[in-house]
Amino acid sequence: MKTERVVTIRDRKIGEGMPKICVPIVGADEKEIRAQAERIRELPADMAEWRMDCFDGVDEPDSVRSVLGTLRAILPWTPLLATFRTRKEGGNRDITAEGYRKLCAAAAEGGCDLIDVELFAGSTLPWETDAVRDGDTFFRELVETAHRCGVKAVGSSHEFHRTPKEQEILFRLCRMQALGADIVKIAVMPQRPEDVDVLLGATIRMCREYAAVPVVTMAMGEEGTVSRINGELTGSAITFGSAGRASAPGQIPVRDLKRALEMIHEKETGRKQEDSRAAGRKKNLYLIGFMGTGKSSVSGELSKRLGYRELDTDEWIEQQQGTTIFAIFEQKGEACFREMETECLRSLGKLDGTIVSCGGGMAVRQENVALMKENGVVVLLTAEPETILERVRDDDSRPILRGNKTVPFIAQLMERRRAAYEAAADITVATDRKSVGEVAEEICARMEDFV
Repeated sequence: MKTERVVTIRDRKIGEGMPKICVPIVGADEKEIRAQAERIRELPADMAEWRMDCFDGVDEPDSVRSVLGTLRAILPWTPLLATFRTRKEGGNRDITAEGYRKLCAAAAEGGCDLIDVELFAGSTLPWETDAVRDGDTFFRELVETAHRCGVKAVGSSHEFHRTPKEQEILFRLCRMQALGADIVKIAVMPQRPEDVDVLLGATIRMCREYAAVPVVTMAMGEEGTVSRINGELTGSAITFGSAGRASAPGQIPVRDLKRALEMIHEKETGRKQEDSRAAGRKKNLYLIGFMGTGKSSVSGELSKRLGYRELDTDEWIEQQQGTTIFAIFEQKGEACFREMETECLRSLGKLDGTIVSCGGGMAVRQENVALMKENGVVVLLTAEPETILERVRDDDSRPILRGNKTVPFIAQLMERRRAAYEAAADITVATDRKSVGEVAEEICARMEDFV
């Protein structure tokens, strides 16, 4: 299940695929914060949340900006969410509305990627008419402050002592969306098992009927554990896991959470594939591997044998952009090109019976692998570095090898990608000293296990 919109932060697609794992940083001083951030760097986390209410220097804007600078240096590619929770919301301290305004501004200026904006931060009486009006104005101002700094706003509502009724949950999520939040989030505290059902039902309905932005929901405590792992089924886009000290009741250790999410993702992918087979769809065949392993040549032979159409992702991107891959690297950079590759795969999900020759770096990004496995079988073609060099020696269209056509460089780059390739592959075929026909024949024989 997907919302209509995906928010991209530092190559993380929030609202697409498996829920993204966010790990809290809850240190009291910069030394503790640094240590926790360095630990997160070693964990399978997609995002980090700095809980500013745990920081002793939270009242000093310069200290807040300093910590954010430290976090960015340690976690340069990790989306960073800055959050303040009051005691009523399960946090560590209280703050005035004006203090909250200044804190959000300091965080936005300090270099975070997202700011948590509490729906009722500007109102102590959230359901009286005047308070709603004043609170909405305050919330919108904080969202606009974030946007002026190029920061996304996560609209949040917390119920630390109860679970609202479904209609109230939907109302709050829709209200934050209407006020400009880029992501909307609600956390509730179940008092009985039925409360978890209310939260999950509201999540599904929000994602199906109302959401134009990613939705995040969770039920806290032990009873709410299921809400932290089944986001791919309900539509919840982010889940929070602990790395030592938790920031909310019921958080699951990150590695355990990752395993649970992957199990559900595998089951869900299998279900979708079964549905496709039942509908008579032919699986796509994704050929991955380092440049020069023979993907294009093998694709042509497989097309003859299987009657599938062919598509080359690099050619697709060149047609869409009206220029060459080399020019894209030169003018827009590799990061932009990698986004184009992901968009290409997303578009190809609508096809079936297609042999897709993928660029050499396609399988390095986990999101790309998930898209390929959702729609077909991934075949890894391999070759020794000496074979690769011989095949690409006279090819000047490979921007990554510009000025580096040597066996040691190729071997080094291949080794960096090896683990990602092997993890992505359903089938692996070595192409050294084999004809194109022999490689295609081996693939066809091994595909029988996936039909």
